[in-house]
Amino acid sequence: MSVDRLSGFDATFLYAESPAAPFEIASCVVVDAEAGRERYSFDRVRELVAGRLHLAPRLRQRLVHVPFELDRPVWVDDADFDIDAHVFRSALPAPGGRRELQAMLGELLSRPLDRDRPLWELHVIEGLEDRRIAGFVKTHHAMVDGVAGFELLTTFLDDAPDAVPPAPDGAWLPGRTPGPAELAVRAIPTLVRQPWRTTRTFADLALGRFRSVGGAIAGPTDRKQRVGGGKRVSYGDAPPTPFNAAVQAHRRAALVDMAFADARRVADGAGVTINDVIVAAVGGAARRYLLRHDALPEESLVAFVPVSTRGDGNGNGDGSNSTSLMYASMGTDVDDARDRLTAVAATTRRGKSEHKKHGAGMPTDLTAVAGAAGAAVVGRVLAESGLARRLRLGGNVVVSNIPGPDRRLWFAGAPVERLYPFGPLVDGNALNVTVLSYRRERLSFGLVGDREAMDDLEAFGDDLRASVDELAGAY
Repeated sequence: MSVDRLSGFDATFLYAESPAAPFEIASCVVVDAEAGRERYSFDRVRELVAGRLHLAPRLRQRLVHVPFELDRPVWVDDADFDIDAHVFRSALPAPGGRRELQAMLGELLSRPLDRDRPLWELHVIEGLEDRRIAGFVKTHHAMVDGVAGFELLTTFLDDAPDAVPPAPDGAWLPGRTPGPAELAVRAIPTLVRQPWRTTRTFADLALGRFRSVGGAIAGPTDRKQRVGGGKRVSYGDAPPTPFNAAVQAHRRAALVDMAFADARRVADGAGVTINDVIVAAVGGAARRYLLRHDALPEESLVAFVPVSTRGDGNGNGDGSNSTSLMYASMGTDVDDARDRLTAVAATTRRGKSEHKKHGAGMPTDLTAVAGAAGAAVVGRVLAESGLARRLRLGGNVVVSNIPGPDRRLWFAGAPVERLYPFGPLVDGNALNVTVLSYRRERLSFGLVGDREAMDDLEAFGDDLRASVDELAGAY
């Protein structure tokens, strides 16, 4: 019997979501089908996917909840698994350019995954200009974090056009699914340990284990303080903006690219990191956008920055979440691009130091506070009350940077040209910017916005391109 229990962090993504804001992440690959070794066909792609399911067992597992939420949900093999419920074929209207692809991706991001099936889908999108195709993979954040989500995508990608994946050991046979009574009995050890976990969590809170991390957030009046000094950043420093709106169920998507060489040159010239360049670029775009809407606050906007801890030995080996949280200034109160980058780097530098010493800025496992049943209640309250929106727990904008492959990848024997990542929206964060590098040639920005709150998301994309060009031209 194949049964795996969700970690507390993974379960939190289930408990804190709502129908309007599911915690789903995605990736889009653009492929030059004409350059493939064999003629492209959807049937061939479907066959390729079906032949690789054994490489990622989660692809054939679904979630089962424990009765009365006595414990966290478990992964079980889906005895009724059907590949045709996960692999789909779509086509863009002519001319199949960036605008049409963005519209299609927005529609796909608006359709929630079926919670009664394994939590993933692959959409093969045909009809792109120049006879290209796109592959769009969507999964749930309870299944993978951003880094592992990309690794899941690479299950269907290769390092060479003629690569042959490892063959399965034999025919797949699903394990037995435990019944409700069995799951309830298995929850007893967790229930016994829960009072100790709750006590430890509140002790950590009292001792400052979970503290606001960050660096020097800009002050609106003193330029020297804006660039290098000030107080620690937390969600409480995030001013109200149009980005902090109630989130509805429908999404928009936009795609932006930056040459990796430009980002590297800027980072080296300023003595900062690539991630600093990304946050500063998004900050410059937010400043342009809010100025145009006459909505730029005097205080700097605050970025909510997920931090992968997978490289710190915290990976679970199964793709589950290994992520922590950090806040950083976006430098939106600084007009000059170079000064803005300096201000951003000051906050992230201090933030990383604080993060290593003290950990996340807030508890990331709701089940540690009050068990699975309590976490379900807390998550539902957060999702339905608008409390997270009013407190701006997610800062102003989510900005996430995912390290991508240095090598060329191939999909069904055809070269992958571009890779775009997409993160989830939560109530109070109507804009998510996720970035992924590819072949050290480009940084690809995947923008997700609420359809109503960000009805001009494409204009924000233009602002981001202008901000990228401004930074590149400053060094």
